[in-house]
Amino acid sequence: MLAGIARPQDTPAPPATLDWNLWMAGAPERPYHPAYHPFKWRGWWDFGCGALGDMGCHHLDPIFRALKLASPISVEAECEGIMPETGPAKSTIVYEFAAGGDMPALTLTWYDGGRELTPPAGARGGPQDGRPLRRHALGRQPGQDHDRRLGDVPRLIPEKAMQAYQRRKNRCPLARYHEEFVIAAKGGDRAGADFAYGGPLTESALLGNVALRAGEKFTWDAALMKTSSEKANAFLGA
Repeated sequence: MLAGIARPQDTPAPPATLDWNLWMAGAPERPYHPAYHPFKWRGWWDFGCGALGDMGCHHLDPIFRALKLASPISVEAECEGIMPETGPAKSTIVYEFAAGGDMPALTLTWYDGGRELTPPAGARGGPQDGRPLRRHALGRQPGQDHDRRLGDVPRLIPEKAMQAYQRRKNRCPLARYHEEFVIAAKGGDRAGADFAYGGPLTESALLGNVALRAGEKFTWDAALMKTSSEKANAFLGA
């Protein structure tokens, strides 16, 4: 079993350029340590949301956009590593999405921590050539996977479906990030990831962490913002 990250015991002085009390904001008080700031804060539950909260909205975005996903109907998680204060060393999170519009029901599985997938039959890198797939996320029903570069090389499964697919000539414009926000705030075009789209996407990523911390599968009622698990509900809200 992998061990979780223990809270450091030494108390070095914070850099002269850092107001540690201000940086902690409303988090439980603790001495400064480089284990938290400037980069590793994202792995601590008091400050961040682990690997899923760090990269989930980036890697899941192409899947949500292409498959027209909204809120999941159930979430289940499994992990390695004791994690009273930090995200796990490795995790697998399974989301179920209901059918909607012209899209069928979907099972989407997130992997992190270097876990190797068991690829579906016919997948590139599958049993036929002995190479394991190493990915951040895998969607199936319909089958789709993408590599770790923010979904820029998606694949259809089985491989023959990928070979038969004709790429569209007209693609989505490149995101302009903060520029889109400013334009929308001034009354221009809506941002590509406005609250209507980004809300359910972020909600789904955070529900994966709720499942990790609750330690049990739950269904999700997006309208009521509640799960079927009292343990999970304890992690919801402000």
